[in-house]
Amino acid sequence: MRWPWSQKKDDSAVAEYVKQRLVELIAELRGIDPSQAEVAYHLPLLQRIITLFLELGHVYEKNGQARDAAQVKAQAAKFMLVLPARQEINHWAVAKDLLGQAIEALTEQDDPSLQLADAHIVRAEYLTREAAQTAGAPDRGARRDEAKKHLLSALEMLGVLAPDAPNKAAEHLSIQTADLYNKLGNLEKARALDAPPDADRHLRAALEYFTAALPHCAAGKSDDLLALTENNLGSVRVMLVGDRADETALREAGEHFQAALRVLDRARQPHLYSMIHSNLGELALALHESAGRRKFELLQSALSHFGEAMPGFPSEQFPQQYAKILYGQGRALAAMGQKDEARRSFEEALEFRDHLPDAGRQIKERLQRLSSREPG
Repeated sequence: MRWPWSQKKDDSAVAEYVKQRLVELIAELRGIDPSQAEVAYHLPLLQRIITLFLELGHVYEKNGQARDAAQVKAQAAKFMLVLPARQEINHWAVAKDLLGQAIEALTEQDDPSLQLADAHIVRAEYLTREAAQTAGAPDRGARRDEAKKHLLSALEMLGVLAPDAPNKAAEHLSIQTADLYNKLGNLEKARALDAPPDADRHLRAALEYFTAALPHCAAGKSDDLLALTENNLGSVRVMLVGDRADETALREAGEHFQAALRVLDRARQPHLYSMIHSNLGELALALHESAGRRKFELLQSALSHFGEAMPGFPSEQFPQQYAKILYGQGRALAAMGQKDEARRSFEEALEFRDHLPDAGRQIKERLQRLSSREPG
């Protein structure tokens, strides 16, 4: 790295300069329009931030500041999460190594801190992403279980820190706690898919975690997080119902989805807004099926919710979710007897089979049923 002076000054001056540049560059990164998040020029900015964190960590290590060096390494790893996968360097491997060093060094301090909690959270994020790319269910489950351990460690630290925190810090810790409970709940939902025989146990654990998050995201202070939590509660309740015709439980799930919409800022969280409407569409279909008879108002409601959800998931960016919405529309149309329109929805959804977990098997089955004139 080239410093803005002819001769390198002492380490304290270097550290102060690097910290100032980091503040400036991170502010620049945060100021970027989220809708432009894929633009290539963000990559050099991210790489400069990571390089500066690593340089600062080197300075701290040189001066025997083990705690500061560990914190900085964890921050570097956090920003590496944003980098796309590159063949020339395995950023995940580097980040995992940095996080391992940071967690070990900060744990040796025997002093719970936000920095150590954050390092555990980032490590859990890496493990969760690895799990999503792991083929075998047992290996996926093992990675998610390891991620859960890191999240529980972070949760324990926040619990230790919260009682002595001043008001503003306590509010921040409460929001972080709600976020951790949501992450734990989502891990349990994923584990339910990894291990179908234990699905009910994992889903009930997810329900407990999401429920525990609610008191920590009070309305008016963390509305987006409250909406996310309510949506998570609704979705896990639907999963717990499964194939049972439990209209009461489904309507309870709907109350959570509606509660999420009441506090959600659509402009700030367009994807969550669309996700909730997609979930409400699926819920309307489930209620229709649980009724044991045709209820056109529910089918019309499903179509309305799917239509509201569609703009938030452009096919080129979100092919799986886009196909899921088309599949939902097709099922509603088929149940209404509009088979030609249903077939068009299924056929368009099938174009995205490569992005679907079952390679479009369910959609093909629906198309076959339409062709054989069976009930949609």
